[in-house]
Amino acid sequence: MKTLSPLKSLHKLLFAKHKKPLIYSVVFTVLTVLFSTGLMAYSAYIISFSALMPSIAEIMVAITIVRFLGIGRAILRYTERLLSHNAVFLYLSQLRVKIFHHVSQLTSENIVNLNRKNTFNLLTTDIEQLQDYFLRGLLPLLGSILLWLIATVCLWQISKIQALLFFIYYPIATLGIAWFINRFTKNVAGEFSNEKKSYYAEFSSFAEFHTLLKWQGTKSQKRINANQQAIKTEGVCEQLNHGLIIGSNLQQVLINFHVLFSIVIGIFLVQSGTLKGIWLATFVLATFNLYEAAPTVLNFYIKTSASRQSAENLMTQMITDPNKNTSNIENNISSLPDVKTESRTLGVINYEAISYRFLNSDFKLEFPSFSIEKGKHIAIVGPSGSGKSTLAGIMSGFYETQNKGELSSYFSVVNQEIYLFNDRLISNLFVNEDHPQLKNALDCAGLEGDYWIKTNPWIGEDGMRLSGGQRQRLGLARALLRDKPFLILDEAFSGLEFQKEKEIMENLLTKTEHTLIWITHRLIGMDKMKTIYVMDKGSLVAKGSHDDLMATCELYQSLANNA
Repeated sequence: MKTLSPLKSLHKLLFAKHKKPLIYSVVFTVLTVLFSTGLMAYSAYIISFSALMPSIAEIMVAITIVRFLGIGRAILRYTERLLSHNAVFLYLSQLRVKIFHHVSQLTSENIVNLNRKNTFNLLTTDIEQLQDYFLRGLLPLLGSILLWLIATVCLWQISKIQALLFFIYYPIATLGIAWFINRFTKNVAGEFSNEKKSYYAEFSSFAEFHTLLKWQGTKSQKRINANQQAIKTEGVCEQLNHGLIIGSNLQQVLINFHVLFSIVIGIFLVQSGTLKGIWLATFVLATFNLYEAAPTVLNFYIKTSASRQSAENLMTQMITDPNKNTSNIENNISSLPDVKTESRTLGVINYEAISYRFLNSDFKLEFPSFSIEKGKHIAIVGPSGSGKSTLAGIMSGFYETQNKGELSSYFSVVNQEIYLFNDRLISNLFVNEDHPQLKNALDCAGLEGDYWIKTNPWIGEDGMRLSGGQRQRLGLARALLRDKPFLILDEAFSGLEFQKEKEIMENLLTKTEHTLIWITHRLIGMDKMKTIYVMDKGSLVAKGSHDDLMATCELYQSLANNA
């Protein structure tokens, strides 16, 4: 069975769901041009006939027709735009929804590798490229084809030579020139689309780190890359515009030659008595006006070339199973743990032995069976790269277990990297200002609850108006407001001063309703932990209390001495 190309597949989807509005749009496009042609023709007739100094009554009918055609043309143009834009915009909005649905269904493993810039390009550049293609490429082409056939039939009734001339000239002056432009520019339309997306990505990356670059007072490679990509994109754009200018001029030359031939044919018809002299100008101007939609067809091949990659990107996102693993985790050799919960209140979670491996890496996580109990405090310690964060991801259900979707609903997690939105502080906590636990959560996180609730400042892109410590504490407050029985702190306070970290930990240790799981390489407050797990190179090397480990584990002693 033959597989349709991505662009043809989008055609099929568009016309399947919005067939009537699009057909009406094409019909109204043709009617608009015909009314415009009639308006031009009858205006020329009135001028020609007026030269014979007739009475006003003799040209009254023509004047009435001109008024009707003028009003009709405006109404038809508005209706055509309304129908075409409504159908295309509705269709593209549905594509956006499909992409959003795809991203929202991604597994945790795939979310890690989600490229925000590519997704942004998909929702903006690619969608806009298709919008431009449908509105200014495909629909004008369909309208021009229908107009070409109707006009040929009408001209055949007046002059077979004129009809034949139009039948040959019109497709050459529209699709023929469009094809020539595409060949002349060496198909750079697709290249320009890709270069434009690359520029958006480079500029977004530069803008994202602009503040950091300014603080460092240096011209980073990101800035150089953005500038070089801008120059490259501009060069391709100039090449494309150069081809369009040449094509537009060639089209105008062809149209002018056609008008010239129409004048010659018209004179011949007048001399032969087939056409009255007062209709000569009408005949010529009507032919000229039939090319009203011709300039829009010039872009057809260019827009088609530019939209192919966009269509492929969109169709790939729409047909890919979001739950199919495409991340760097090799599930075929990984064994995810079976998680058992003792009750709906989650008094205990039992984990069977864990074996987890990443592709293209020698690192493998091996961890024996263990349990975590509600209200108990445990710590997972070890040097950087020992597998602590990977274990936390498995424990909290970020990397999905056999109990899909169950674990994550019982965990709050605070990571080292806290993502904040460009919004008010309280909006970043995902609660309303009247939330009953808002002040307690802020106070427990080491923030002055009354002050932050009262000011509720705008915190800037990714919390740039806050200090690093404030951002981390805000992340903790957000986790506390989620109010889940198990709280994981994954290197959550690495940027805080020792005294502030100790103060916050003391606040958390008083919350007996939470199971605190502290993942760190800085050993602070370990004497308060019920069980401490020591990891190194993806494996558990020791476990016990603080005093036991200080007496028996050299790695733990080393970490404690460097705290």
